[in-house]
Amino acid sequence: MPLSWLYGAGAALHNRQFDLGIRKSVAFAFPVIVVGNLSAGGTGKTPMAEYLISLLATSYKTGVLSRGYRRKTKGYLEVEQQLSYRETGDEPMQLKRKFPQVMVAVCESRVIGLVSMVSDEPGLQVVILDDAFQHRAVKPGFSILLSEYAHLFTRDRLLPAGRLRESASGALRADVIVVTKCPVALSGNEREALKRELSPVLSKPVFFSTLQYGEPYDIFDNTRKRGVAAGDQVLLFCGIANPDALVTCLQRKEAAVQLIRFKDHHPFSLKQLKDIHQQFSGMKGGNKMLLTTEKDAVRLLPFKEFIDSHQLEIYCMPVQTVFPEADRKQFDEMIRSFVHSFNAEDHGQSTEGSRQDE
Repeated sequence: MPLSWLYGAGAALHNRQFDLGIRKSVAFAFPVIVVGNLSAGGTGKTPMAEYLISLLATSYKTGVLSRGYRRKTKGYLEVEQQLSYRETGDEPMQLKRKFPQVMVAVCESRVIGLVSMVSDEPGLQVVILDDAFQHRAVKPGFSILLSEYAHLFTRDRLLPAGRLRESASGALRADVIVVTKCPVALSGNEREALKRELSPVLSKPVFFSTLQYGEPYDIFDNTRKRGVAAGDQVLLFCGIANPDALVTCLQRKEAAVQLIRFKDHHPFSLKQLKDIHQQFSGMKGGNKMLLTTEKDAVRLLPFKEFIDSHQLEIYCMPVQTVFPEADRKQFDEMIRSFVHSFNAEDHGQSTEGSRQDE
């Protein structure tokens, strides 16, 4: 707790400097949507970014800017499919593979990144900032705050005693709050109670979403799919923040699941892949499946030669954010309305600002 107090004081000072204008937030003359959270990892930011891309990219020239967590490069870089995830980060590469028509870029400085993106692609109409809720150097046009149902920010503590990156009062900066990974059967009474808990003062809109898993596909060929059936022997290996929802999904399909868990963003080694292969080969039963996540699949691409030479079939499980119908209509309308009616003057937008704040 003493370390949490020190951490909280530092985070509060950082935010106060922006609130008072001591440090400047740079605004832009086009819609910028921020997706983020108050806690460290596991809230479903990438599925939400994918949801927004699917919602907007058919009508607007859409881009995504990420930090590119754990990449080996520095500075601004546009993500191309021929690059390695080590150069781009795994999640940006996942987005680019899934949406090749969308501009995806990485940069530690979101200000420099946004300026570079519109310089490279002048026709860009809207940019989604992935995991940038604490990145106050950019003034967002619209902020979406995510909070996992099982780990609500209102019931958490600051790092390192808990998982919060900043105090729960940071939620006041959000335009909407989305509770992610909810049970499908969420009662109306619980919804109302959670709304009161998460947004007691300003009554910000609160939406509820679940994760829906699709049919697994081959990590090298997304047209080659295979379903999971009762009695299947599944060896699931993954390096994500929280695989519980995926394990539960497989168990509901009555599959027998063995889990090999790595840390989030784990860079697989050839030795580890050999060990996984050996464990999979030793599994009994006819209907065996070697399964991972889409994010992990990106980090397995460098091992294609080994995988092919051993005739390994590795499938990944796609996942998407799903809203109840009423929530979906309202949420979609808010996003579309923001982008469609965006007025730069209303948001004090410009690309001029103090890069030194970065």
